[in-house]
Amino acid sequence: MTFLRFTAILIALTVGLPMLAALIRQYAGFNVSSSAFVIIPPMLAAIVEGQALARSQGRVPIAAEKLRFTGLGLLIVIVLNAVLFWIAAQSANELRLLFSAGPGGGLIAGLLAFFVALVAGSLYFFYGFGAATELRAIAKRAGRKK
Repeated sequence: MTFLRFTAILIALTVGLPMLAALIRQYAGFNVSSSAFVIIPPMLAAIVEGQALARSQGRVPIAAEKLRFTGLGLLIVIVLNAVLFWIAAQSANELRLLFSAGPGGGLIAGLLAFFVALVAGSLYFFYGFGAATELRAIAKRAGRKK
């Protein structure tokens, strides 16, 4: 498993999806932005990593491997999102004010806990899912070549 590839895919999708949505909104005139943009990048990066494992080792990951991947992947996702949030907070005073207010800080903490749980579950599930689908695709391609 290559965490450099995982990180590159994560950064590309985390930055690229909102930019693509902004371009579609500007030129096509409709809004495709969604809160799903938060979970799609780690989900797709986990699928790609699972596929890479299946191609290189010809198997699905065991539970211990999925837990290790989930832990390290979650750390990368949290650090990346913290950096991006810090950058956004430098230009948006509203975000800094939200953290300084009592109830707003609690709301953000709750949302962050939900985000971490959602990302952890997605990484665990989609890492194995990517490997399983890649193994099925390999078997299907091998069946056609006979």
